[in-house]
Amino acid sequence: YNLTVRSSRRRFMASCYLSASGCCRFGCTSLRRGLTQVLGAMKIDRASIATLLALSTTPLLAYAQEPPQRVSLIQLIAAPEKYEGKLVSLTGYVHLEFEGNGIYLHKDDYQYGLHKNGLWLNASKCESRSKKNFTDGYAYVIGRFTSARQGHMGLWSGELQDVKSCSSWPPFPRGT
Repeated sequence: YNLTVRSSRRRFMASCYLSASGCCRFGCTSLRRGLTQVLGAMKIDRASIATLLALSTTPLLAYAQEPPQRVSLIQLIAAPEKYEGKLVSLTGYVHLEFEGNGIYLHKDDYQYGLHKNGLWLNASKCESRSKKNFTDGYAYVIGRFTSARQGHMGLWSGELQDVKSCSSWPPFPRGT
């Protein structure tokens, strides 16, 4: 490698940019920009950056192969065969409780026990804007859909397995 980092602070910051999670979150373009900023005015040739990116993008490539498909709950319920086994992202009303985790079209569907208007949610927690866990509210969820399984006692129209993310919706309060 043609890259020498002299200060320990710069070395630490460069390693942060090279970590797999940093690359997955911000992408290769941001990684290159970040390295350039961190290392300051040091001369970094393109070959060094390309080598560093090649070593750190394996998780990014796995994620890039299958981005989540943005769908509605209605699409999943109406045409489950179209989305079987696919990574999907959707919004809905989430309720989490023992043997009752679900994502519904509306809050009323949960309150009136209309489980067929929802999916079993294989998640243990959802995060609010303040990073606290919540059990009831609208949320944005990313997970793998299957209609072959329908949650606890087969009550739902399908299931979201392997949930990657569950966070409150909308991401910002109205008016911001």
